[in-house]
Amino acid sequence: MSNFENLKIVSVKYQMLSDKPILKEYIENIIEIKKEAKKEGNKPLVIGLKYLLNSLSGKLGEKAFEEDFILNELNQIVSK
Repeated sequence: MSNFENLKIVSVKYQMLSDKPILKEYIENIIEIKKEAKKEGNKPLVIGLKYLLNSLSGKLGEKAFEEDFILNELNQIVSK
């Protein structure tokens, strides 16, 4: 009799959710600083802030996490 007879593999998808707009204040601050930098003609700073804002699109568009687990007959995790 094998120790692996009553095991099953499950895939779990999950996403970190928040009821608060966690990046709103950060984005608003960066946008204000960028506007000031534009007025002052500070092009390197404007470009740097643009990159910061653009990098958020990747984070905000991120897919849910996915993990596979092996469970025993009691649905306890045996292995990830």
